[in-house]
Amino acid sequence: GNEENDAIDLVGLLFESLFQTHAMLDRARRVYARLVLPYVKVALTDDGLFVHRDHPARRLFDVITEACEGNDGSTPQDRELLERAAGIAQRIVADYNEDLEIFALASAELESLLEQQRKRVDVLERRASEAVYGKERLLQARLQAGAALNQRLARTPLTEAVSDFLIEHWQHHLVQTLLRDGRESPKHADVLALADALVVVDTLAAQGRGAVVADRLIALQPAITECLVSCGLDENGANGWLADVVRALAQPDLPRTLRKLPPPVVADDDAEQGPLRVVGGHAGMDFDAQVAERMRLLAPGEWLRLLDAQGEHVAAKVAWISPLSGRYLLVNRRGVRVLVASAEQLATLVAEGRLVAGTEQAPFDEAMRQMRARLGRAVGQN
Repeated sequence: GNEENDAIDLVGLLFESLFQTHAMLDRARRVYARLVLPYVKVALTDDGLFVHRDHPARRLFDVITEACEGNDGSTPQDRELLERAAGIAQRIVADYNEDLEIFALASAELESLLEQQRKRVDVLERRASEAVYGKERLLQARLQAGAALNQRLARTPLTEAVSDFLIEHWQHHLVQTLLRDGRESPKHADVLALADALVVVDTLAAQGRGAVVADRLIALQPAITECLVSCGLDENGANGWLADVVRALAQPDLPRTLRKLPPPVVADDDAEQGPLRVVGGHAGMDFDAQVAERMRLLAPGEWLRLLDAQGEHVAAKVAWISPLSGRYLLVNRRGVRVLVASAEQLATLVAEGRLVAGTEQAPFDEAMRQMRARLGRAVGQN
């Protein structure tokens, strides 16, 4: 009758919606193809399937999706999940006769395997966030060191020997110090003080005050040597450098110039990010300010849907928000990084139709939401 046809259509639409919004590879699609018939039977005999969130058949739909989505069977654990899901689907087909207990048992069985997967995913997410954070810290340190260097080079004309030392060695030493000890540390203050002291010595040398210059250089020798050694020179190399500086500063009439370095490059060197080049400003990006505000409210654990370069939908979770840049790390169900982007960039993706926020976390609920939207559009057209 009509009700049967409706049930068949609804289940068909439900599975279709799932495929449109969740990246299912061939093996996973075969699992679902087997399940269509049992789900049609459930829909015919039990209204609760579309009404109750805790319905056993819905729960199984969700755990199978967690096991299968984006799963290409590339690790033994992933293969085991796919095989177990396929076995469960076969069992449901063979044994389901209006007793929902079989769905509950199947969910529980898969759930224990998924628990192990979730632990692996947590580790991968943590690694992904640590990698992004490490890159961002390095980038920030380079920017800070570059700014400190430019400030000193642009203020006082210096001999080539001193400005080369600052550019080639001191800047690197400052980056290392920022990463290791931080901006508030006494060590950071010491490294800045070394540059300032060298600038003063260079100025004194220009005034022909050789004796003072010699005394000051002797006092600075340990700090200069430490700087050179931290840049990878051995004791001999460090002494050679020092001798060059001493020789240069012994000649009051050497040319001295102001140097201006180009600002350091701040693009992420993440080739896999494609057009999402991100760190600095968001000039030239086309986004709605209100959507960007909504993106700023995203919290770790929230799910989004992303259209990848191949036009496939990927469920993506906010795994981590950078305390440095406020950028969001999005990972897939396997804990693998999909994207790192600012709120503005996420809003740009929304404008391009490549990102949907506010999706349901449970796949069944999300498929229902999609299905209602499609039915709504179909009704609107007629």
